[in-house]
Amino acid sequence: FFELRTAVGQQNGSTAIVRPGSTSPYFHPSGRPDRSGRPCTSRSRTSSMRIAVIGSGPAALCAAYFLAPNHAVDLYERGKAIGRKFLVAGQGGFNLTNRATGSELRSQYSPKGQLDAALDAFDSQAVRAWLGDLGVDTYEGSSGRIFPTRGTKPIEVLKRIEQQLMERGV
Repeated sequence: FFELRTAVGQQNGSTAIVRPGSTSPYFHPSGRPDRSGRPCTSRSRTSSMRIAVIGSGPAALCAAYFLAPNHAVDLYERGKAIGRKFLVAGQGGFNLTNRATGSELRSQYSPKGQLDAALDAFDSQAVRAWLGDLGVDTYEGSSGRIFPTRGTKPIEVLKRIEQQLMERGV
């Protein structure tokens, strides 16, 4: 789920665009757009950057969560609600990540070396710790995939992430 790491780039000194796989414009959980079409933020914040996160797939939600304490983050989604892709669990269940860390994890990405620092900083163990902080307990299946505790539905995990985003002013 969080295997796609998101890069944040700075353009013209003030705005970063985070685009983890979705091209959708517009959903903001804390309010409707004002007359200019800009999203409303739930609280003002002094920050170094105003960041637009485009789409609301798992990587986008994760990026917004970690950026929000230090930046003003606006989340844009074309659909009616955030995280719709998150709710589509495959036939193999609702796996969140896998047990790979270190060189095993880095070897799954190309071009080689480009994401090493990001993968070392936020590997599958960090994903599990973050989910634990959100109150989502996990376990490792026999396949090496990481799942939420049995009986936890995708919507429950999404609601916990969404609640944290709203508390952070996203």
